[in-house]
Parts: sequence; structure tokens; C-alpha cells
Amino acid sequence: MDEEAGVGPDITIYTGKSKIRVKVQGMVLPNNPARVRDLDFDYFIIVVVRGLNSVGYFIIERNEVERLIKEGLVKYKKGSEKFGWIPRKVYEKYRIELDDLVNKLREAEQ
Repeated sequence: MDEEAGVGPDITIYTGKSKIRVKVQGMVLPNNPARVRDLDFDYFIIVVVRGLNSVGYFIIERNEVERLIKEGLVKYKKGSEKFGWIPRKVYEKYRIELDDLVNKLREAEQ
């Protein structure tokens, strides 16, 4: 599998005078870790495909990812090949419904 597979594009949401940077790690299979390539985001969204009609959403703010790295819960290598893995048992704590995710991003706009 290609190392870049499943990593979505960077998304920037412009809101008046500010912007929100979002990274999406999509198509994570159940029980697999999510890959975080760099920490250049405000929100990291993980999309886990559980079945043909079942998807789970998980959102982690950058400061929370940084805290998890400091605590050793997320393995992250710095340097020219920046990347890390967020284990399922860690990101499962950040489950969010799609409507709540949209509301959270709207609140961040203000």
C-alpha cells in the first residue's frame, strides 16, 4: 500500500478574518492506526470505514495531538520525514457525530 494512501487533502476554511486548517485521514480500516504526516493543522479528522454504510468520525485538535505525543501515546518522528501513528485505542476517545463535527467547526469560526 502506498504510504500516502488514505491521506486526504489539506482543507482551509476561511471565516472572515481568520482561517481554520483541517487535515483529513480518510479510509482508515477498523482496528488500524491513523497516520498523521505533520502538525500543520488546527483540526485532524479521522474517518474510519466500518462497513459499506457505516463510517465513524473522530476529530482531534492540534494541541491535543501535541499533548498525546508528549505523553508518548502517539509515536511521532520529526525531521524531513515527519509522520506519526495515532493508535485506534487513542483516537476512539475522540469519536464525534457528523452533525457535531460541523457544529464544532462552525463554533471555531467565531
